[in-house]
Amino acid sequence: RSSSDGAPYPAAGRGPSPVVAPPRPPRQASMSPTIAAAPAVPSDAIALEAFVDRAAQSKLYGKFDLGDAIENASVSVVAKDESGEVVGFLSITRDPPAPFGVTKDKAVSRLQWAKTEASFFGYASDVAAWVSGCAVREGHPAGAVVAPMLRAAFAALPHVEAVLVASPPELEREPLAKHLKKLSKTTRFAL
Repeated sequence: RSSSDGAPYPAAGRGPSPVVAPPRPPRQASMSPTIAAAPAVPSDAIALEAFVDRAAQSKLYGKFDLGDAIENASVSVVAKDESGEVVGFLSITRDPPAPFGVTKDKAVSRLQWAKTEASFFGYASDVAAWVSGCAVREGHPAGAVVAPMLRAAFAALPHVEAVLVASPPELEREPLAKHLKKLSKTTRFAL
């Protein structure tokens, strides 16, 4: 006897042949590490000094001082991997950081532009905060490190609806970039 598709029926009393799944390959470790965010404390400064480039931070986010960012920012967060190693840093302030390396008049002009543009897009100072520093240790996936730090910052500042960055275009190549949406820009500056 055969079925409608021509395949033979199993012999009477024997039932269908068992189907055996191939053995599973051994479970491999996850490709993305488990990252936990925690408030930055002064003792984190030693680990942060190893990968936070002060000159790059100043160019991207404005006048930057790591100690000040840890102790005086509205929120400063570090990211730690499974071993407890510090692999990321994020600092959020109430006001936009003063641009670095420009004249005082140009700095005031840029700050005013940033605040005006933020308000135009609905992010007034009472619902927005500003990134004043962000870094990820080389060799760690930026997205996996930055995302938990942003979640921790928003959790610490529940009234904040958005974190903003007023920076030069080079920021688009930095770890924070994939978490940002460009709202406005001038020839050398973007929000």
